[in-house]
Amino acid sequence: MESALLIKEYRAGVMECAHYGHISITDEYGRIVYSAGDPHFRAFTRSSAKPFQAIPGIRAGIASHYGLSAQEIAIMSSSHRSEPEHIRVLEQLSGKIGLGEECLICAPSYPLNEESRNQWLRGQGEKRRILHNCSGKHLGILGYSQMKQVDLGSYAEPDHPVQREILETFADLAGIEEKEIELGTDGCGFPVFSLPLSALSNAYLKLACPDLIADPSTRTAVETITSAMNEHPLMVGGTERVDSVLLEDDNIVAKGDSRGYSVLV
Repeated sequence: MESALLIKEYRAGVMECAHYGHISITDEYGRIVYSAGDPHFRAFTRSSAKPFQAIPGIRAGIASHYGLSAQEIAIMSSSHRSEPEHIRVLEQLSGKIGLGEECLICAPSYPLNEESRNQWLRGQGEKRRILHNCSGKHLGILGYSQMKQVDLGSYAEPDHPVQREILETFADLAGIEEKEIELGTDGCGFPVFSLPLSALSNAYLKLACPDLIADPSTRTAVETITSAMNEHPLMVGGTERVDSVLLEDDNIVAKGDSRGYSVLV
């Protein structure tokens, strides 16, 4: 099925740009109730998978093990912009788990927030790994790997025990078999999932309605993560970022992505 025309941009009354895509909306039973284009279109989840990647660690008890705050839990699901508050919380998280940014495999970066980047450069600041917008996710996985006493150096490899647990959990919440999820490598070096849009919609349904999750420990972990995201929406994206604005409403769970694969429920 071809993509659908979703957005038109006009200049002086003339259509200048047209944006095509796919939409899949499900009800509380996982049934598709509205769609545009192909509701089963297969795409890589990219950053929209971050809340799911945080589940195994939270489920295993890293919050109590390291004494994590709600802000630190929220930034584990973040695509932050390295604003000052982000950096403060990231360094706090790094200190609590006792692992420095040299352990991160994500590339050294400058802040993505324009004002923060300008201030950083004016202060002669150099690129740092902790400034990468995925560093919160990486620190969370490293913290869990350390608590689980498994290898830290290979924490981003698909066959790493924590990555295998993430894939198993994600497939279960999406309602599909692990073999139906194709793996690639994200820009930060992590495994990234390709699955039908309808399956991701089902997975996000579970984030919004954790009462639909059969396993009690997974349900509690999801409640902890989404509550932290709603309590500290700035940690998830940044100033005026769409997902952070939406998360100010505690009836909404939202997570943005870098390639137009965004989800809200």
